[in-house]
Amino acid sequence: MPTCKDEQDLVAYARRNGASDAVIVSTRDIGVEDRFAAFCRQPQCEQYGRSIHCPPHTPGPSGFLKWAAAHPRALFFKIDVPSAALFSDERRQVFQLLQETAAAIEHKALQTGYRKALAFAGGSCKAVFCHADPDCAALASPAQCRHPQVARPSMSGFGIDVAKLFAIAGWDMQWEGRHGDGTTTPMANVSGLVLLESRDVQRMTI
Repeated sequence: MPTCKDEQDLVAYARRNGASDAVIVSTRDIGVEDRFAAFCRQPQCEQYGRSIHCPPHTPGPSGFLKWAAAHPRALFFKIDVPSAALFSDERRQVFQLLQETAAAIEHKALQTGYRKALAFAGGSCKAVFCHADPDCAALASPAQCRHPQVARPSMSGFGIDVAKLFAIAGWDMQWEGRHGDGTTTPMANVSGLVLLESRDVQRMTI
């Protein structure tokens, strides 16, 4: 049975394996709103509908709330990156690191005893892992994802309020941004979330 120590071991694992920082949060505190999920389609993201992990192929905010109800806790992590990297050819590598980090933490959680751990990352897995392929293989028939071990859904498609998660974690959220003079903010964050079920929630505190 997972324990509070298991949670802290997962936090330490995340920090050793790609995350700049990580915390455990209660899923009751995670904000979920339809308006955030709507940003995927209005204005439409260029990856909208191109991946099994992107809207409209995901269960959206209502689906996430059902999962959260069955997963009282979550590990939230961030990766600090130079903002300029998100406006360069390095952008795909940044989101690949994010996807792989989320998947690695999920895998570690499964090994620890969280048999229903679920990871969420950011960006489109299609743009990261299958950018050179015309279609998402998981949307084909028969459906078979090319990268099931590392491809994870984006938090944005589920309406997750990432800014609120940063506030809960006590972190300053650094937005990627390009100024009028062509310069960018020095640093930015990308982030992920891993839902953790527990049969011993009442004895756990953050």
